[in-house]
Amino acid sequence: MPNTRIIFFGDPHGRLKAMSEAAVGYRPDAVVCLGDVYCKRSRPAKGVTASGDTQALRDAGIPYRYIHGNHESDCSENWEGFMSLPTEESLHCRTWTHAGVVGAGLGGVFRQRIWWPGEEPKFATREDKLRATQKNIRYKGGLHFKDVTSIYPEDFADLLRASAKTHGLSFLVLHEAPDTHELGFPALTTLARGCGTPLVIHGHHHRDYEATTPCGITVRGLALGGMWLAEFNAGGKLVRSEDLGEVKRSEEA
Repeated sequence: MPNTRIIFFGDPHGRLKAMSEAAVGYRPDAVVCLGDVYCKRSRPAKGVTASGDTQALRDAGIPYRYIHGNHESDCSENWEGFMSLPTEESLHCRTWTHAGVVGAGLGGVFRQRIWWPGEEPKFATREDKLRATQKNIRYKGGLHFKDVTSIYPEDFADLLRASAKTHGLSFLVLHEAPDTHELGFPALTTLARGCGTPLVIHGHHHRDYEATTPCGITVRGLALGGMWLAEFNAGGKLVRSEDLGEVKRSEEA
């Protein structure tokens, strides 16, 4: 059985279409995005959506999976563009198996008004937050999108429960960083250990680096617009990787 090659996208910040089209040339077996499709300075133009920006992958028959970051909730334009993606492609608090490789994901960021690890959570679930949200500030009857992209304790529970149903993860993608980054969180290192993953890939801080936790988990941080190719064997173990460089937005080229 041939090895499985997956390209991981660091925060696109408006580069999603360019990254998708560039990835097709490498003919990977799948592509996974770490969140922040747009940002404050790269809101989608009218008629532009994340679904449209990834169409090149679907046309080439390349599976696409994603988690959300924090900038998807900067404004309604970002949120609507992001929400065009099929929900079944989301890896947030889910596992996904492709050619023997098992992945899972946790999107979003910690916000003190919801939950800051080390402190008592103000809201354990999104339903708790919705009950406390006045109707006049709800978005289309539900939570404001900034509250959707926050991390809740229920997300940890859901991800641990989903991971326990597998025979072991090959990778875990996060938007926030574990404590291998100076701005990361020990709680995420603990979560990764609980999920039984040997590999964590994260975005958010726009820095390309590799580190190893004391418990032996390999952590890879990806740069802004960075593309990283990971190759897994038939047993789902990482056997090779390659930095494919950073893709620029068209106006930066």
